[in-house]
Amino acid sequence: MFRHTCNTADSRDELKKSGISASVAPFPASGLACLVGLTVPPEPVVGIYAPTAHYHDEVIPQLAVQFPDIGFFVTGVTEQESFEVGNIRVIGKGVYDKRRYYGAVSVVIRMTKHDSLPRTLIEAMVARRHIITNVRMPAGEDGVELERTEPDFRSISKVLDKLISGGGWKELADEKRQKFWLGQSDYGKYRETVHEMFQDDIVIVP
Repeated sequence: MFRHTCNTADSRDELKKSGISASVAPFPASGLACLVGLTVPPEPVVGIYAPTAHYHDEVIPQLAVQFPDIGFFVTGVTEQESFEVGNIRVIGKGVYDKRRYYGAVSVVIRMTKHDSLPRTLIEAMVARRHIITNVRMPAGEDGVELERTEPDFRSISKVLDKLISGGGWKELADEKRQKFWLGQSDYGKYRETVHEMFQDDIVIVP
């Protein structure tokens, strides 16, 4: 039997309407403070959270070929040890260090079909890294409504090229997002104001 856990009370109530019982797990702000004070690395490096074969076999290799002078640091894989293939470095779970990872990358790519708001995006905002994502967060009548677009190589490469060639990666992303998340004690509070955080240097893949 599956146990369902939501990150907001609203999600729990929606599931309850369908006869599905779920509990609410608050999002802790702890563990984010180590990402404060990071500087911009001297060279553009892209961090990608890639838990699925779609990324491993298709998206990442194509990006690495199109951007041969950029390093790609990949996390989310099952391997315990790290290894390198060309300009791709896969960071194993056994050696992953959050502060070192975000300190080494200037752009974070995080695509998702199911997550409401991936923790990777929150960590990237606290680290003041630029983000490429397909998480759309327009302001809805009752807070934030989430939409999904299909992540594909062409869309990702287009916005990454703009961010790299335009030099945007050389600057820290907006500090207001960092302060916002450091001030949160639970995940549910984001519904009222988080859509304001996804502007400017947060690049939405069309």
